[in-house]
Amino acid sequence: MQPDLSSGLHTDLLAVLGPDDVLVDQDLRAGYEVDWTRRYTGTCSAVLRPRTTAQVAEVLRICAAHQVAVIPQGGNTGLVGGSVPRAHSDRPVVVLSTRGLSELGPVDSDAMQVTVGAGITLAAWRKAARAAGVDAPLDFAARDSATIGGAIATNAGGSRVVRYGTMRSQVVGIEAVTITGEIVGVPSAREGKVLRFEQWLHARGLDWADVAVTFYSDSTNDLPLLERAQEPVATNPDPRLRAIAHARGWRILDLFPATP
Repeated sequence: MQPDLSSGLHTDLLAVLGPDDVLVDQDLRAGYEVDWTRRYTGTCSAVLRPRTTAQVAEVLRICAAHQVAVIPQGGNTGLVGGSVPRAHSDRPVVVLSTRGLSELGPVDSDAMQVTVGAGITLAAWRKAARAAGVDAPLDFAARDSATIGGAIATNAGGSRVVRYGTMRSQVVGIEAVTITGEIVGVPSAREGKVLRFEQWLHARGLDWADVAVTFYSDSTNDLPLLERAQEPVATNPDPRLRAIAHARGWRILDLFPATP
């Protein structure tokens, strides 16, 4: 058993999440306290279900201040007990469920990217991708329950891993919250190029509008830079970038034309 939440802690959490997303009743907690195999089980003082990054950050700040142990949990499809609390603890333990982080942005089929919340299931990700004419590279049997956040945390593989790689190789950027409640972001490689170029400009007192940028690229990876450039040029582009360049009126330069 775990210690109950103190009245002050309970009040603070209710103020952030509301009564529907702070579960203290034993029957409501039960499904979060046992893993997929039914071999690993424990008890928690409460289940917290934030819906936004800001709520996650505030909840973690509160838990840190009250020295509460936090167990992050996604779809709870693991087989090794990593997402459920231990049977006994000398301090309060809460399960922080990420299922409420259900943002699913539009699929950019040109850049082959989509922004999703940690609580989106693999099946929902795949459905959105296919509706946009592309596909999600990761797949395994628990697709209807397993979440994006859990797949990243465990670097899941699945039936397509040999061809497409593990989950973390699909991630181009991530927003996370530290245990102290600090929101941190890791830009993608593409966004990083834009940020580095902007920093170079700003260090010289310049902005995008102050320079005639000619940016050469052969890959859709550099679309953010190409879109901002005043004079974008695609050099020996791959087929997808060639089509985008034609559609947007960008110049195409074939430095190494194919030999007949």
